Amino acid sequence: MINSTKRWWILALICVIEFQDIYSEGIFGFVNDVASAYFQTQPSVTDILSTCFYLTRGLSGLVMSLFAEYVNFRMLSRMTTIFLTTGSVLVTCGVYSRLNYPIVVIGQFSTGLAATIAVPLAFTMSSNWFPENERTTVLTIALSTKSVSRAISNIVVTKTIRSNQTLNVTEFTNQDLIMSFKNTFSVNYVSLSIISFVCFILVRLFVTDFPQTTVIKMIDQKKYDVYRGFSKLRSLFNKDDFCIIFWEYILFFSLVPMIDVLFSSIVLSVFPQQNDDTVGTMLCVSYAAGWITSFVSSKLLDRLGYTPKIIALLSICSVIVGCISFSLGLKFKSYVLVFMSNVLICGARDVVYVCINFSTITTCKNPHDRITVLFILMSPPWLFMPVCTSFVRFLLQFVGPVYSVLFPIPFFAILCILHLRLLGK
Repeated sequence: MINSTKRWWILALICVIEFQDIYSEGIFGFVNDVASAYFQTQPSVTDILSTCFYLTRGLSGLVMSLFAEYVNFRMLSRMTTIFLTTGSVLVTCGVYSRLNYPIVVIGQFSTGLAATIAVPLAFTMSSNWFPENERTTVLTIALSTKSVSRAISNIVVTKTIRSNQTLNVTEFTNQDLIMSFKNTFSVNYVSLSIISFVCFILVRLFVTDFPQTTVIKMIDQKKYDVYRGFSKLRSLFNKDDFCIIFWEYILFFSLVPMIDVLFSSIVLSVFPQQNDDTVGTMLCVSYAAGWITSFVSSKLLDRLGYTPKIIALLSICSVIVGCISFSLGLKFKSYVLVFMSNVLICGARDVVYVCINFSTITTCKNPHDRITVLFILMSPPWLFMPVCTSFVRFLLQFVGPVYSVLFPIPFFAILCILHLRLLGK
């Protein structure tokens, strides 16, 4: 019988870990110009701090998928908190000096490793500790903390670094601005280091693999076959459902550069009278809309036990419509239309993510295969992310922001076709 009290404490702990794992993803992108001036680099070079995060998630996930059947929920929790603590400490040391940019990059690599493990961690927590009719909702709560994390990191850096500045600061010789960046990021990452270490202690003392006394036996490591992992991956890709979900995740993540990484650069290039503060407010409202829609849709899917085609179709089409209206808002310089379009995109995007996650949960029920599947599903999308980010940055610089936000439309059109095919099986 599932311990009704302990499982909610487990969920709370995983939410804190998930919150931290995504905090570093776009925090430097929110103040790309100031970060570039501080580290004495170009904005495209500063993008590496996000790019290495994505590359690490992709490459490490592929490697871990080969050994995933030898790890369990408790081990995943330990590994995540160790890498989070290490990454936060390294970034803290890195921002201490303007010459320590390589140390910040290494810290982002460590944080990327933690983020790689964090997604299978959330899925495994929902499957091991919660009944089937609650799993999608619980998973959505855990993963939605990522949006909260992005919103808070945005608020922290934009409210503190430019508290007495405007966007129209073109000369970064202002020592106050540089010191504000250094102090803000130092305090942020010292706090994250402490929280990560506390989470590691709690995992050691508190977390178990299953609430039941009967634990599913892990595979004996002495019987490990070096080709076992490759054989399992090959067998997975022979399944049509898995292949469809695999491509769905890749296509879905084409939207991330526009919404999360380069959003500030896109909007401020058209609306120079705005600043990081107002753009941060837009992002926070959009993330809140996404959290609400994802929670409502997850409750509905748990109650129904299947994904209605109309939900998937409407949410994907809403993203496409949102991208078009976003582009029109930039073209006609309508900040209100841009604001409304971004709220629509984020709200619909998170519903799409819930639908894909629900398909993953219902397709992958074997506990030995689950972690392997999740590692391989979450790896290629993050390898695709640097390509998307670089291409959107290219479009922004050489074609213009109006067309850069149209980049996700063909990917989501294909995603719509694939998801409807999956639901039709």
